Amino acid sequence: MTLTHFKNKNQTIEMVDISKKKKTARIAVAESLIKIDKSLYQVLLNDQNLFSNLCATAKIAGVLAAKNTSLQIPLTHQVPIDHITIEFKLLDKESDYQSPSKYYYAHISYQLQNYQTSLKWFKELQIDKKFKKIAQKKISNENPFKILKNLNLN
Repeated sequence: MTLTHFKNKNQTIEMVDISKKKKTARIAVAESLIKIDKSLYQVLLNDQNLFSNLCATAKIAGVLAAKNTSLQIPLTHQVPIDHITIEFKLLDKESDYQSPSKYYYAHISYQLQNYQTSLKWFKELQIDKKFKKIAQKKISNENPFKILKNLNLN
């Protein structure tokens, strides 16, 4: 297998020309879980001003990181960014951690007509209490999902 940034049977690395590449819709979803001890959790839970200030600082850092990805990851190009959303939640347990981003990814995949990926994520959401009903409704009511089921591609 030859990778796009490697030449001469993967012996040399070079930048790839993307000037003639067509624009495509791309979505990147990143998650992070920061584990803190119970005493810090209680402080942040009880002091919303402190928590808000920490989140505002982290949002600035997150936006700067997203805008400067090409400076951080070798051989990547600057690409236009239309939107960045950064959210923070204090969770008292890990079980709720991935569900919102799974729903977001399932929904966006559906909007981009990537139905197999969307169906995969909606199926995973069926085990989550908060998303179970909406995931089951989406799977049973959407025509592309019905077609995938009939073709046994799910």
